[in-house]
Amino acid sequence: MLSECSAQLSDQFHVLTAGVFLAGAFKLFPGLVFCSADEIEKGVTVFAAKGCRQCNDGYKGRVGIFQVMEVSETMGRIIMEGGNAMQIAEQAASEGVIDLRRAGLNKVKEGVTSLVEINRVTIE
Repeated sequence: MLSECSAQLSDQFHVLTAGVFLAGAFKLFPGLVFCSADEIEKGVTVFAAKGCRQCNDGYKGRVGIFQVMEVSETMGRIIMEGGNAMQIAEQAASEGVIDLRRAGLNKVKEGVTSLVEINRVTIE
């Protein structure tokens, strides 16, 4: 969780250079797209960890990101037939399951954590 000393990345250049993909890339990289072009135009506020004497490099406390999936009949069939991770992920996406990366990006949009931290735990 970001500390009170976090710095706001206010302009579009800083947001984009922090690792955010534009909505045009959504079809190619749906899990990596941070926000839509409309959200950028309206003003997405992204924060970066800064650091002070009261926190740990800009973070204070912890917050979880979760992927919760109800096992539908179709999903159960894929699992029972020995489906691979890609088949399960595709079915989960078609059922509207929010994956771990998207859950993390939602926390970034809410100002709870930084994009750098979500990239660290979901990509690296």
